[in-house]
This record gives sequence, structure tokens and C-alpha cells, in this order.
Amino acid sequence: MTLPGQSTPSPNRITLNSFGADVFFAARGASVYGEVYFRDTQETDTTAAPSTQSLGWMVQAGYFIPAPSLRNHLEVVARAQSFDPSSCYTVNAGPECGQRLPGSQSREVYRDFMFARAYTFGLNWYQLGHGFKAQAQYTINTEHRDVTNDRRPGSGVVNNNLFTLLLTGSF
Repeated sequence: MTLPGQSTPSPNRITLNSFGADVFFAARGASVYGEVYFRDTQETDTTAAPSTQSLGWMVQAGYFIPAPSLRNHLEVVARAQSFDPSSCYTVNAGPECGQRLPGSQSREVYRDFMFARAYTFGLNWYQLGHGFKAQAQYTINTEHRDVTNDRRPGSGVVNNNLFTLLLTGSF
């Protein structure tokens, strides 16, 4: 686009507005944490790239087993999270809002604009307070590589499930 008073085109100029919030609560061996994130990207030239909006959220919880021999040692944990980096939430999709695909990347390989949702379940074992911790967790992670809002299985869905075992110590 060429700005008034200029003879050469200038790159798109964007306006970003981001909002986030989080909350935490803990009592009697239980804890809950949650957060939400929203980003509104406004393009000055929607013919080159449409404006878009992003939404992400995460909720996690933990609970220490209250049995006398396990109290303060064994924690059961879970997390659910989602991120949709390229949609239209407060406006209708159309010429003013839509998916942003750079010209140099195809829909299949442009990973920055994948919708993703993950669920994690695990156990934590604490010894010496937090001086030694063993963690085991399994994550069910689903990524949608297509950017046509078609969330059906077989339409660019990638399952990246992961098992993690982690030992942490301090000295």
C-alpha cells in the first residue's frame, strides 16, 4: 500500500490489542489455576492480509492425596488448554476478518496458525519438601493444520501425544 505523500509502497501496518487474565486458588491440598488470552490484530490494508483474532485459555488443577503416609508427597494433577490463533470472535468472518496466510507458506506447513487443544494428566511425588520432585504426565495434544475452520478428523488433524518423566532436585 502507498501512504499519502509517499511514492513507494510501505508494508502493512497493524494494530495489536491484547488482553489477558489469570486466577489462582489453593486450600486444603487442592489448587486451581486458570488463564485466558485474547489478541485482536487489525490490518490497515485488509486486501493484503485480513485482520484476525486469537483466543487461548488454560485451566489446571492439583490435589495432594490426604492419606497420612502420602500427604504432602503425592499430588494428582490435570490441565486442559486451547489456542486458536486465527479466527474472528467479536466480528463476523469476511473481507475484514479471516485467516492470515503469508504468501510464502502453504496452508499445510504454516504452523504458527494451527488450532491446538491439549489435555494433560499426571502424578507428582515430592520428597524433602520441594527439594526433590518426580513427575510423570501424559498429554493428549491435538493440532489442526488446516485453517479453514474444518475441525473434523482427517482434515489436517495431527495427534502429538506425549509422555513425560521428569526428575528435579536441588542442592
